[in-house]
Amino acid sequence: MATTSIVIAAILILLAFFVKGNPDLIIKSGMSREEKEKADLQGLGKLWFRGLISLGIILCAASLALSFLNLQTLSAILLIFGLLLGLLVLTIMSGKHMPSSMQRKLHWSTGILAASIAGIAAFMAVSSGEPKVEFGEETITFTGLYGQQIRYDDISDLMIMDTLPAISLRTNGFALGNILKGHFRTNNSETCILLVNTDHSPYLFIGLNDGKKIYFNSKDPELPGTIIRKINERSSRPE
Repeated sequence: MATTSIVIAAILILLAFFVKGNPDLIIKSGMSREEKEKADLQGLGKLWFRGLISLGIILCAASLALSFLNLQTLSAILLIFGLLLGLLVLTIMSGKHMPSSMQRKLHWSTGILAASIAGIAAFMAVSSGEPKVEFGEETITFTGLYGQQIRYDDISDLMIMDTLPAISLRTNGFALGNILKGHFRTNNSETCILLVNTDHSPYLFIGLNDGKKIYFNSKDPELPGTIIRKINERSSRPE
């Protein structure tokens, strides 16, 4: 996360210098020649130059501080929403440097950006939630994003682990700070499905007859053991 923070800050600062020298690019596509002549391009360039540099420095410093405190998930959320909110504020403040005929277009841009922020917030709220565990007569189900439904008789191995294997790559999944869901690859080139928050331990390992490997954990450290007992009660798999 620290590397991501620094990269984002560097991109914003480089973009700031580019915009300072080319302020007309901010509004070029949506403005007529007459409107351009009325626009305060110099003021617009200064606004975005200062805003992007400030945004980059603030986001980087705050994200690094949270990472240092081992608040990886909060650091990731700050980067995403801080960046979007910062751009939203700059878009709104740009209005005073534009002619009145551009205000309606600016309102549309602001509305689209605000709707995007709300949509991302809703997706992240749903995606980052802890999966619920449901026990059926023949299956156990982990609900939510990348949820799994597993037949008891398909389970070949159950184990409680203190740590995860080292993860090298996300192949098809969701990662937000310490929250990992979906398909990942380990340093040993093995594929696995993660439904975990690495802030918590232990982890429940479920091995299936077809070779699939699933890791799950919960804020409740007793839940992995409870799941094993209930699976053993319902399945024909020897304990």
